[in-house]
Amino acid sequence: MSELLENEVTGLELFNPSELQGINLADLEVSQVSDNSAYWSPVEKGETKLVFFDSMTVETISDLESGEEKLLPTVHLWEQSDKGELSRVSNSSARLVGLFERMNYRQGTPLKITFAGKEKNKNNSYQSDSWDVRQLYPKSS
Repeated sequence: MSELLENEVTGLELFNPSELQGINLADLEVSQVSDNSAYWSPVEKGETKLVFFDSMTVETISDLESGEEKLLPTVHLWEQSDKGELSRVSNSSARLVGLFERMNYRQGTPLKITFAGKEKNKNNSYQSDSWDVRQLYPKSS
């Protein structure tokens, strides 16, 4: 594959595209998993997903009204279909992100996440998503 070179002035690694000329993209295999990610916005109480934890990131988004950039902590997961196929799913609910921050799950941890509905906030008139997150374990014989 290509070699990354370090820039002596900035210390950052430089990408050298000329080293890619020896790779024929048509000879490479395509990943079985899409890099696209769907945002999970459950509506009905009881909606459930069986997932593997992937990672947490902080995404930069633009506020639709003010145009101001905001930082949005986001949980990234791998959902497994009934056929065993994996797809990426993400969610930025403050309560869900907070739970993941507290639990410090390891990448690949199998989980069952259930949307428990909306709950009124104690400090204001808004409602927040409520979640039930449970780790999955092999069934005992």
